[in-house]
Amino acid sequence: MTMGWKEAARQALPHLDDLIGGSDSLGEFWLELVPDFGAAHQDPINPRTIRGVWDFARWSTLESGDRHVANACYCHFLEHLDQLGEPVRVRTAQDPGTAAVRDMMKAAEALWMRAPGP
Repeated sequence: MTMGWKEAARQALPHLDDLIGGSDSLGEFWLELVPDFGAAHQDPINPRTIRGVWDFARWSTLESGDRHVANACYCHFLEHLDQLGEPVRVRTAQDPGTAAVRDMMKAAEALWMRAPGP
């Protein structure tokens, strides 16, 4: 059985359990997570949140197998990365996982395009 998004989010981001539990939808969770992700790139850097967000994004786009989960990540998180400013852009560009970000975006697009309608 595939785990639900809240279970996957709690595995990747256990320290954000209140945010996860308080979110009514995955899209809402991603939108609420964007500012926390941006703040995690400010001094002092919060690698736990940064890594957890990337782990959850990877699950959403590459492992969940659910086009709605992948689409929520793509539309409510990945498309907002440019708005987070220079610290996020610089750190993402320096991260060896940057290729994984591109892979996540491609996977989300592919999953959405090949799946039957709602």
